[in-house]
Amino acid sequence: IIASQEQLNDIYPSNPQKRHSIDAVLDFSGTTIRKNLGDALRGIIFVPLHGGRKATKQERVKYLADAHAALKKFNDQVLVHDFVASSHLSIADI
Repeated sequence: IIASQEQLNDIYPSNPQKRHSIDAVLDFSGTTIRKNLGDALRGIIFVPLHGGRKATKQERVKYLADAHAALKKFNDQVLVHDFVASSHLSIADI
């Protein structure tokens, strides 16, 4: 919203077709990477640290596998472009 209001077209293009890849990366980051890393940190570290039940080995493996899969998909996206969402710096890189 701020990038649009401030007309920061160099990091968030006004063209909807060019914005699509940036929006897709931002969505993936917010819904998949954040969730999977948060789940892993909560389940493996923070819940037991604060007196909660320790995750089983099977649960820990699943948490870490999900986090790894999300980060691998993100890494694979970066390898396709010079930057996270395209060939130039965008708000997805910040």
